[in-house]
Amino acid sequence: MAFKQADDDRIAQLLNVANWLAAPIGSTEYMLRKFGVEGQHFEWDGDTPVKTALGSNETTVPFEYVTDAAPILGPRDKARVDAQRAFQETAVPRVLRDPSIGLYSNTAVDNAGELAEIIKAAELDIVSGRKGIEAWDEAVDAWRAAGGDAIRAEFEAAVDTASPSPSESA
Repeated sequence: MAFKQADDDRIAQLLNVANWLAAPIGSTEYMLRKFGVEGQHFEWDGDTPVKTALGSNETTVPFEYVTDAAPILGPRDKARVDAQRAFQETAVPRVLRDPSIGLYSNTAVDNAGELAEIIKAAELDIVSGRKGIEAWDEAVDAWRAAGGDAIRAEFEAAVDTASPSPSESA
């Protein structure tokens, strides 16, 4: 998540909102955000909250696109949860951390739609057979020229600024 540059009070306010949105499973904040008000938006079926019709309509604001609690497995059918866990135990050790997380690029924010469109159009052209796989190289060149290289430079500068020198980390 990135916030536009603002005074300290505004940033503190935004961080408080993000903190509330990221409240962990089982907390009052999590239950209110995900399920609404008990008796009005959801009822309990054993240990599982089940949304009412009103809850399905009134608790669908996609706050998770701002920030969210850590994902969980469940509540679902035990076989499904076990299959998800087995997949994650295999996949997670292979995941690479995105080095741009926590960094900011003006170009990435300002040109996100245009850059995404370049890639989506190329994918569609290739998958639908209008163009061959060689069109991907052209799309990457267009993406880089439209801002991809600038994004990389901004992220590299942000890494250099954020990283302690070897003498500082010792």
